[in-house]
Amino acid sequence: MQMTTSFPQGKNYVISLGVPYERFQRIIDEQQLPPEWSPVLIDQEGKIVARRLNPKKFIGAKAANPQFKNQASLDITYDGRELEGFKTANARSRSEKFGWTAAVAVPRSLLLQEFLGPAAFAALTGFFVCLAALGTIGLLVSRLIRDVRVLSKAAEQLSERQVVQAGAMHITELKGVATEIQHGAND
Repeated sequence: MQMTTSFPQGKNYVISLGVPYERFQRIIDEQQLPPEWSPVLIDQEGKIVARRLNPKKFIGAKAANPQFKNQASLDITYDGRELEGFKTANARSRSEKFGWTAAVAVPRSLLLQEFLGPAAFAALTGFFVCLAALGTIGLLVSRLIRDVRVLSKAAEQLSERQVVQAGAMHITELKGVATEIQHGAND
């Protein structure tokens, strides 16, 4: 890594710093990203400094998708290809101050799989929850209809001065109404 430093007296110096690639490699390893993901660190010249897949083969090589090296936006996502050739979805962030880039490539096939699995599970779960809710609502409605019919018959019996017989009720509130109807008939 090289940086040019300027002093007020007009002198410029180039400071060079050599850092073993293992140190940068450790940064990538410590991120604990899923094994299928391919993180990479790229220096200001567009060369690979550290990489999860085949690091020794590609350290010092030009990074994939060089068209994004001098992209105006510091943070971008795009479709591309990994150096090994497979299609990927990529995200990269470039340091404005130093020009270095941290990027990650995720196989497109993995994204589809990662999305469809949970989406299908959520859809099926929602479907079964809806079925259970509809079944519960149907049961409550059928009990309500039955209890209202029993109350209607009891009210009819009461109006005709017959013996009121309100059968067993399922809905608590309607049980109270049936009890009042029977008490009214006995008075």
